[in-house]
Amino acid sequence: MKCWASCIGLLLVMLSGGLRAESGLNGVAVYSELGNDVFLGALYSGQIGTNAQELINGSYPKRIELKVISPQGITQRQFSRIWRESVAINSARDLLTAQVNNLIYFDGLIRDRLEPGDHLVIGFIPGRGVTISLNSVQLGHVKSDAFFGMLLQSWIGIVPPSTKFRDDLLNLNEASNAQVSRFITMYPRTARVEVVKSWLQPEEKETVVAKLVEAPKVAAVAPQPKASVETTAVAVKKPIVTPVQTIAVAAPAIVEASQPEIKSGLSEAEALLARQFYISDVFKKIYAQVNYPRRAQELQQMGTVKLVLVIDSVGNVKAVESVDESKFTLLNKAALAAVRSAAPFPPLPRGLNLAELELFVPITFSMGKS
Repeated sequence: MKCWASCIGLLLVMLSGGLRAESGLNGVAVYSELGNDVFLGALYSGQIGTNAQELINGSYPKRIELKVISPQGITQRQFSRIWRESVAINSARDLLTAQVNNLIYFDGLIRDRLEPGDHLVIGFIPGRGVTISLNSVQLGHVKSDAFFGMLLQSWIGIVPPSTKFRDDLLNLNEASNAQVSRFITMYPRTARVEVVKSWLQPEEKETVVAKLVEAPKVAAVAPQPKASVETTAVAVKKPIVTPVQTIAVAAPAIVEASQPEIKSGLSEAEALLARQFYISDVFKKIYAQVNYPRRAQELQQMGTVKLVLVIDSVGNVKAVESVDESKFTLLNKAALAAVRSAAPFPPLPRGLNLAELELFVPITFSMGKS
């Protein structure tokens, strides 16, 4: 029996590897929040590679796929937050401004909670833009090729959801055949296809492809210096204790606010830009203050510390606390110290009419390659 089990296991490994090569699967990764697995992400590419920038810029067919594995599913709000915050921290402001309406449009395609097994596909063909499908139902289409690069950059760019998530998609870690096999053999419930079809408006059901709204001319928010993707890098341009060791910071995310936002006079696009520019500035200021303790480096202590930060309307820290600590006291204290050293922050953008802003701040300390 053990022999047969070994043979069957080997066959499954070989099969998953064969499917991987045949389908152009670059890598599969698990996206987690606060210790809970949320979805399996996969990157398919016309050219398999391990260089993130080459994959982002490459002019060949690519697609991002997402399969929900959280027993609770993914709410619309969580889906929006995951993408918007990761896009904001990895994108230059001019790119975000140019693509803001496409991002809003993309958010609007998901009209209800995603349940376990749901399968989202974001496909790209050079010159033909981006097609978005859920459970084999095409929900919409974005004409801009650059939109796909922006989404892909949020997964494998300078500040990915986690370094492991990025490295798994780039196949830099030892391949997990079980993980690949799990992704390939997951399917949504048959009934979900009809549910997703019901999201479409009558005219959309006929054409399936939603019309793209041209990017608006966005009124200027508070004057702010331009930032490029490079400025979101975690590496701080100042002496560190051990130059060969770096600090990697996972992508930030807004904690779902408990208080309703007061409706502002800004358009949805203007409000999104004002909020994301502000959040980007806050995180850059925090990252600049992160100090990897010498003793922690000597002991090779690594880990992620996740904080909740509440900023009041004038930019003062109203509260900050750890919601998910690492195993090491030195790292936990260093993360809190970085936030406190970075304060106070700029006042909240007036157009949002917020009394306070609550942010989820993950800081990962890692030695060697970030």
